[in-house]
Amino acid sequence: MKILIFGATGLAGKHVVTQALTRDHEVTAFVRSRDRLGTLQGKLRVVEGDIADRAAVAAAVRGQDAVVSNLGAAKPWRRSPAIVHGVANIIATMQEHGVDRFIYQSALGVGESRDAVRHSLIRLMIPVMLKNAYADHAIDERAIRDSGLAWTIVRPTLLTNGARTGTWRSGPGVRDPFPFGRVARADVAAFILDRIERDEDVRSAANLVR
Repeated sequence: MKILIFGATGLAGKHVVTQALTRDHEVTAFVRSRDRLGTLQGKLRVVEGDIADRAAVAAAVRGQDAVVSNLGAAKPWRRSPAIVHGVANIIATMQEHGVDRFIYQSALGVGESRDAVRHSLIRLMIPVMLKNAYADHAIDERAIRDSGLAWTIVRPTLLTNGARTGTWRSGPGVRDPFPFGRVARADVAAFILDRIERDEDVRSAANLVR
């Protein structure tokens, strides 16, 4: 499959890129600077650009089978209007070019998943340090739900850099393990790619915990 990844140079995005390549997909990475991909850049198609530039986004989206957004704010305690605008551009260009499958990485605690958070630290951080990042995710989620696309919203709990385990629990009603839930970014990437390949959780928001 042809898979386009936004946020490909981030901690989670790099896992999606490497695992998608391992699964023999044709991968395109949309990045601000190809240098941040390191040795990966020789193994995939790279589109350099700004997500605020709709023409650049459209050039990357055209001809894809699926699009993944691993976009995240560098400073989660601040609002990131550029990312919100970028997600709107992604949705609009997907609609324009007939690319239907969209996977969006959000976070456990956004929207109706707030009550699913049982991790003590996250519960404390949401109303303080994370409130702006979560507000932006909520805007993106509403736009995605209204898009008419074949979307899946993935809401992982606290992310770690641990090794891929292949073991997780997911679903709209899944709650965080008390008191310290976590999930590896490598497992989030595997979950995302499984949704694409199996065409699962379409038009569903899936909480993801270990």
